[in-house]
Order: sequence, then structure tokens, then C-alpha cells
Amino acid sequence: RRFMTSSDEVHVTHHRSRIESTSFTMSNVALGCGFAITAYLTYLASPSTELFPWHPTLMAIGLMSVMTYGVLVFSSDDKRPYKDKVWTHFLCNAIAAALTAGGFLAIYINKDLRGKNHFTSYHGQVGLATTVLVVSQALASSVLLYPDWLVKKIGGKNVKSFKKLHRLGGTFTYSLVIFEMILSYYTNWMNRNVTGALWHVFPLATVAMAAAVVYKVSPRLGA
Repeated sequence: RRFMTSSDEVHVTHHRSRIESTSFTMSNVALGCGFAITAYLTYLASPSTELFPWHPTLMAIGLMSVMTYGVLVFSSDDKRPYKDKVWTHFLCNAIAAALTAGGFLAIYINKDLRGKNHFTSYHGQVGLATTVLVVSQALASSVLLYPDWLVKKIGGKNVKSFKKLHRLGGTFTYSLVIFEMILSYYTNWMNRNVTGALWHVFPLATVAMAAAVVYKVSPRLGA
């Protein structure tokens, strides 16, 4: 049996430090991209008494900023107790769901008032599905706030299955969020307000944010 030498310990410590540094950087990339996109879209929309500007504003805040932060709560960078992480994750999901629903209602009512048809584009159709999933995930996850009660009701094995289903559902939902945001960059409103090289920054930043989140939440990458 081979024991670790001081050289081995230094190597392991250096490797662990490098992983933690990369992990921290990925968190900053994800949150930085999300916040930057949110800030610029809010600036472009300039929400006022009109309904439409609230659609991109609320969607961006809810999906790009709040939800992304909620996903990253379970990364190794966050040293809080697991129970605190669960509550923070739930609160972020709940806030993101409320903001997404508000953004959805803003565009729905705005189209009604203007006599326009609903869900005629891929952006609208995927947006509907995204809104339903985001709200459903937030509602379903509320029972996980009380694990002891849930174990008594459905049993430990079923609780594990429910958690796994929630994680899979969350992964699919967040993937759909990214797809929906990229579709939004091709809308008439976006193309009127953002042109040239600046337009390309949005999809690139969104993909960078998604890649950073995948790195953070994938256990195979040491996140």
C-alpha cells in the first residue's frame, strides 16, 4: 500500500485549488452574462405605463437572472447548509415563476388589446410551454421544503424518485428557457432595437451562460 508523500499532498491541494478557482470563475461567467443581458434588455424596453415593455423586462429578470442564480445555489461554491440552499432555490424558483407569469400576461393582454392572434410564432409557442413548465416546477418543488413530512406521506424511496424527477424536469425547463431566449433575439422588437455586431453578443452571451451553468451543476466536472 502506497502512502501519500508531501509532494503528493501538494499536488492534490494544487489540483483542488485549481478546480475551485475554475468553478468560481464559471459562477461569475453565468451570473455576469445573465445580469448583463437582463440589464440591457430592461434598458431597451424602458418599462412604463404601456404593457409590452414589461414582457421582455419581466422575462429577462425572472429567467436570465433569478432562475440562473437559483440553479447555481447548489454548486460547491455555496457553503451554506443544504436546508438553506433548498429554501433559497425554492424562493428563486417562486420569484422567477411569478415574474415569468407576469411577463406572459403582459404580452397576452397587450395582443388582446391590439386584436392580434396569439402563439403564431415559434417564440410565442415555446414561450407558452416555458411559462407552464417554470410555474409547474416552482409549485411542485414546494413539497420538497418539508422532507420529513414527505417521507411519512409517500416513503423514502418515492421521495428520492420525486427529487430525481424534479432535477430532470428542472434541467429540461432550463434548457427550454435558453432556447426561448435565443428565439427572442430574432423577434421584430429585438431586431429593431439591436443591430450589427451588438446583436451577436446576445446569443453568444446566452450560450456562454448556459455552458457555465452546465459546468457548475454537472457532478462529472467536479462542480
